[in-house]
Amino acid sequence: MNAGTSLGFGEFKEDRGQGARQTAPLVYPLDEITVKTSTLMRTIKLVWSQAVGVQLDDRTEIPGKVVTVAAGAYRWPYILMLFGIGPRDTLVKQGIKVNVENPDIRRNFNDHVTMKLD
Repeated sequence: MNAGTSLGFGEFKEDRGQGARQTAPLVYPLDEITVKTSTLMRTIKLVWSQAVGVQLDDRTEIPGKVVTVAAGAYRWPYILMLFGIGPRDTLVKQGIKVNVENPDIRRNFNDHVTMKLD
């Protein structure tokens, strides 16, 4: 299903336990994780091409050893590129300073159309 050329139909592989889907908060400890919802991000803080935190729109800074930006399937590549992370030619064309060249941002971007059959 996630091979990039999934023509046809098949079974989705999901982590399930006791008849329920196992979500990250159930499986992984979230003690040291900061979750901000409905929050605008001003910038991703980079040190030598490594994300070390984020600055929110209200200028609050949130440091972290691991930074995860979740903005939905269609918005996360856009956000990364706004902060200079992405394909060099695309960033330069838009007048964005290249902070981290990564040609895979926005590559192989496919929608996952599904239909439930009973």
